Amino acid sequence: MQKKKPKRITLKDLADGIVGINQKLMAMDQRITAMDQSIDSLNQRLSILEASQRRTGVLLEDIEVKLKLTLDGYKAFDKKIEEMEARMEEGFSENRYMFDVVFKKLDDIDATLAQKMDKAAV
Repeated sequence: MQKKKPKRITLKDLADGIVGINQKLMAMDQRITAMDQSIDSLNQRLSILEASQRRTGVLLEDIEVKLKLTLDGYKAFDKKIEEMEARMEEGFSENRYMFDVVFKKLDDIDATLAQKMDKAAV
């Protein structure tokens, strides 16, 4: 078997190889630049989403605080209504008692007058 002679590499072959490698490196550099731009774009979108989430969180907290205040207000209002109803019931109870006393006195006066009228008629 004969050994093949190694191919002789010329300066032109080396220059062509270097040009080819340079072209591949430039293409890779363009891809990396495009990827960097995509990453920057994604980072911008992410920061916008994060800011939106923060605003939404603040809004939800604000709504929650307002709802709590509203509910607390309703509870206080209900308590005042219950207190007023109790005071009114007390007042009505006192008024009913006073009317009962007055009607009892009127019944007594009526009975006394009826007796006097019966005696005067005799």
